[in-house]
Amino acid sequence: MAFKLKYRKLIPAIFMVGIFFSCQNEIEHINQVVIDDDASHETMDTVVSLITDLGKSKVLLKAPKINKIYEPIPETHCPIGIEVIFYDSADVIQGTLTANRGIIMETKNRIEVFNNVILHNAEQQKTLFTEHLVWEQKRIKGKDSSYVKSDVPVRVTEPNNEYFADDIFADEKLNYYNGSNPRAKILVDSLQIKK
Repeated sequence: MAFKLKYRKLIPAIFMVGIFFSCQNEIEHINQVVIDDDASHETMDTVVSLITDLGKSKVLLKAPKINKIYEPIPETHCPIGIEVIFYDSADVIQGTLTANRGIIMETKNRIEVFNNVILHNAEQQKTLFTEHLVWEQKRIKGKDSSYVKSDVPVRVTEPNNEYFADDIFADEKLNYYNGSNPRAKILVDSLQIKK
């Protein structure tokens, strides 16, 4: 009986020693797996990031892939698409920004987007279409002075109007904008001409 009790205690001990010694890796394999402390970037897939203020949604960022670069200047690259949704204080969508590619420059408070760019103001039903847009997010003397600009042709649509320009400079909500070589298409229900 004593022999059986000792044997039962010996089997788990041998098993544990076997596991301990079998978990050795070749140093070449370990060196391949170790992450470089000086790495200057991260890559993330299928990113959804919600920025809140006191529990209220402010901005929702969606991107199929993000490359976070730390050197020489911190930037977030969205190489295969970006969608940004902006909320007001009641969690109602204020606007959206979508593009096929984007760069977020945190230290400059700047977003630059490329290819199939659409900036939409939901409240005013205004939408800007272009191939390149720079969004400068500034606060001067406590006031929001953010603006958007593009140096390529743009189209701005409203419920009954459509504007075209060779470039644009506008406030971020598209309340005011101007551009070079402006043109417009105005939709009317009927036209009465007085003679």
